[in-house]
Amino acid sequence: MDIRDVVTDISQAVPEVRRRMRDAAAKLHEIMANPAYKGCKIEVYGHSLGSMQAQTALADLDDREASRISGAWMYEGPNMYSKLNARQQKRAQSYGSRVHNYIDARDPIIQAGRAGGMAYDDDGKVVGRVQRIQSKNIGNPVKQHVWGGYEWTKDGGLALDSKTISRIRDLRLRKLSRYAKSLQGGNPLSSSQRLFLDAEQALVLVGGGRCERGLVSSGC
Repeated sequence: MDIRDVVTDISQAVPEVRRRMRDAAAKLHEIMANPAYKGCKIEVYGHSLGSMQAQTALADLDDREASRISGAWMYEGPNMYSKLNARQQKRAQSYGSRVHNYIDARDPIIQAGRAGGMAYDDDGKVVGRVQRIQSKNIGNPVKQHVWGGYEWTKDGGLALDSKTISRIRDLRLRKLSRYAKSLQGGNPLSSSQRLFLDAEQALVLVGGGRCERGLVSSGC
């Protein structure tokens, strides 16, 4: 598969892709406004074009709507951040660890996105957080795109690359540090609190390389 051909195909399909982005955003707004789902938390899932739709829809939510997103899992879609307006870009960066954007650098669609100006760089310009998968080249571009190159940990989680593992570990250690300060409140930690924090720190350092699994659904 020639990446230049993929880029050309995507460029030719731009009007239809834009329509689908608008439709996806409208549908998520519609779900949020539906009285039947009042008070419900929403989870979003998308792969490939579905990932692009999910990124756009999540970025278009207002504060009240965004607070109802309990999680999102998006796979193998080009980075839509550069296609968002300023308001949407601000929203895209507000979700933090609630929104996971998984990419396999060997996926021809991800490579085509990079060639077409929709790359995942390490600049924070992304919807949610990027999770770079540790993958293998299986020699089939279609199967590579549909999770064929993904590798898994012994306990069933997705294996992540070393850069992603380091980032996740650092984030968790910072959170643990803030939690320790909140426990302390100006007073020395008790022996049980120190034991708990030491155990949690050990878990972070040992378990930083697996991806948390999540259910993909909407729920109240």
